[in-house]
Amino acid sequence: MLKQARNRFALILFSLLLVSLVMLISRYPVQLVVQEKPLVPIKTKRPNMMPFTIGHRGASLHAPENTLAAIDKAIALGFDYVELDVRYTSDDVPVLLHDSAVDRTTNGSGQIFNMSYANLQKLDAGSWYSEEFAGVRVPALEDALVLMQGKVCVIWDVKAPPRKVAIDLFHKYNFTNGCMFVALPKLDKQVFESGLRTLNQLWLNPPLLLKIKKLSSLPGILEKYPGVKILNVELHHAVPELVDAVHAAGLPLYTRALPPRDNVNFYKLLVDAGVDGIMLENIEPFRKFLLEYSQQDGESDGYLKMNL
Repeated sequence: MLKQARNRFALILFSLLLVSLVMLISRYPVQLVVQEKPLVPIKTKRPNMMPFTIGHRGASLHAPENTLAAIDKAIALGFDYVELDVRYTSDDVPVLLHDSAVDRTTNGSGQIFNMSYANLQKLDAGSWYSEEFAGVRVPALEDALVLMQGKVCVIWDVKAPPRKVAIDLFHKYNFTNGCMFVALPKLDKQVFESGLRTLNQLWLNPPLLLKIKKLSSLPGILEKYPGVKILNVELHHAVPELVDAVHAAGLPLYTRALPPRDNVNFYKLLVDAGVDGIMLENIEPFRKFLLEYSQQDGESDGYLKMNL
């Protein structure tokens, strides 16, 4: 009898302890902390004879910028990425247009956000460039992504505040699976921060592309924008010291070699510095340079000092 009483008492005590533990846990819920995979330092190749290439607004030296013709030509030329400028019509259709107004690149006039997509399609977006492209239209983002899918990746230059309708299209056509970067305008700090907040609300961990001006700003960028995936620097700041520091942080770095700086001297400067990618309007002379440079005897003679 005494043994049974002791067993019942032990059972009751255990039950009370279990209830107390459950009540204690309910007051302090377990929080799961999900950490991103830490960035791994990148080994700098110097000279880097295989940088990825970005077509500036498509192959804009060969066809009207931000048109399907320019994108198609960029694909044919073998660019790795195409830069697309995205804005929205009055009826919320994402389209490719660099300027806020259609005046420069069509035969129309007015702000894009005041035009319906149907009215936009009445405009000629090719004749200003060449009669060969007469009748070319301002394309919808979706038409561009259909053309690009599986052939070339994209750098989305966010010219208007990001919207869900555009992000959904990038997801729909599978560009968000490691085949794109998102560049927010940083000319106006308030506009940039507002755009970034909107982007983060619409897209968990977007592949953010940020501009860096000098080496001393790198720690601040890494601290304030831990989700950054790639950095862009102006050509005259693309020095080996910056390349090495960005690579040590686990990030790639690209720059632009656009007219009038798309020549052998600047190509060599960037390749010797070890940048990972270069935005171009004309890829053919760059490829010719790489071929000739690779056939030279001996190693690179190092980083060329730039005379700007």
